[in-house]
Amino acid sequence: MSLSRFQMISWTMLLLSAFVTIALKRLHVLSSNPEANPLNIVMDWRLWALMGISATSLVGSPLILSSKAAQAPAAKTVDKAAEVLNEPAENIAKNSQGTLYSNPSIADASPTDMFQGDEIGDTAYVDVSKVQMFYFTVVAIVAYSYAIYVSLANIYPQAGFVMPKPPDALVALLGISHAAYLTSKATQHS
Repeated sequence: MSLSRFQMISWTMLLLSAFVTIALKRLHVLSSNPEANPLNIVMDWRLWALMGISATSLVGSPLILSSKAAQAPAAKTVDKAAEVLNEPAENIAKNSQGTLYSNPSIADASPTDMFQGDEIGDTAYVDVSKVQMFYFTVVAIVAYSYAIYVSLANIYPQAGFVMPKPPDALVALLGISHAAYLTSKATQHS
């Protein structure tokens, strides 16, 4: 399970569904006016910035982790993880990808994997950078969903529609959150 994938999918689904909903509502409202363009929906640059931040984490995470996949894990780290996870050390060593922990099969994946560390040494523990990024994302998506809901009442027959503009502070906060997330991925935890 990947937190950066979760966030990218969440923002994409929110913005696409909002665009389609607004377009359909405008199509219904503007059906009596043949000169109106129901797809005249403007998306502010801040929305593209939010998508870009999410895309950067989506692409950056595997790039950062690829360097850790080439490193050999310390035997002491594998033994400690085996004790904490109640798994045989041989299984952990066999399934690991360098210093990165890997589930033995896809059936072992769970949503809690999004909040655990990536390396063998911290896979049994909650990663604070992932938790903060998840909560910032959820709060931002809920707040922006409400802004879209409120804006649906203001669909004018002749004018174009402007998607609600997320505040600059929100974009900056999510940027900082993603920077902390990627920095945490880059540091060694074993």
